[in-house]
Amino acid sequence: MNIKFLRITYICELLTAALLAVIFETGLLEGGQLADNPQTAYVLEIIGIVLALVCIPLAMKLFHFEKVRQAVNTDDLAFTRWSTYRLCLLGLPLLYNTLMYYLLGFDVTCGYLALMSVVPFIFIWPRE
Repeated sequence: MNIKFLRITYICELLTAALLAVIFETGLLEGGQLADNPQTAYVLEIIGIVLALVCIPLAMKLFHFEKVRQAVNTDDLAFTRWSTYRLCLLGLPLLYNTLMYYLLGFDVTCGYLALMSVVPFIFIWPRE
């Protein structure tokens, strides 16, 4: 049951990012609303960079921390909880940078950060 929940969460995060892309690419939502103000664009880009630089390495190393490792080894529910935190840490920069890519008018920085946020998903497929 727990693995099924984690796999559904995993797939939902990737599908949500893909759905955002489809919505903007098909023209259902107009992109570029935040591109007019360079100061706002700069701050939003910096937030995306910081999110990617903090969340991705933290998520990949999360189970190497001693406190997390002890909790996971003693309790099955703790494994689900920490795995969900890990998926959220990876999904946050992915969704944020995907959204900002379109809202900032196809901003290359956010596009690359969104692609960088997809790569760790290859390594964390939930398994028992």
